[in-house]
Amino acid sequence: MTDFNKPKIKSAIPKRRYQYGEFKITLLDEIESDSDIKHYFIMAIMTETDPEPGFYLSVEPNSSENGSGERYQLRLIMQDGEQIIDTNNDLAKIDYFAEKGLQIIKTLLNLGDEQPFLID
Repeated sequence: MTDFNKPKIKSAIPKRRYQYGEFKITLLDEIESDSDIKHYFIMAIMTETDPEPGFYLSVEPNSSENGSGERYQLRLIMQDGEQIIDTNNDLAKIDYFAEKGLQIIKTLLNLGDEQPFLID
């Protein structure tokens, strides 16, 4: 896999694991990182055949100064770039992030009628 701007995770606690079609998704909490970015939660998405995640969703402090009052942002990190795709205070809630993240993954990966299910 090519190196891209993926999170530099030193340690984290896996809170949930999902199987979603051919993809495995791990939701991480209590993340320690070697970067300047504070990650509140991360979803790491990988195929069953690749041990390294292909992309990530990360909840971080909102870095924009647009006056929205939203303290958290959701960043999509992929091999070909990254972008902020949402700002919302509810992103600090693990259940909200899990649901939102799974919806985004469904759209990005064209999973159609596939349903995610918890594993472990």
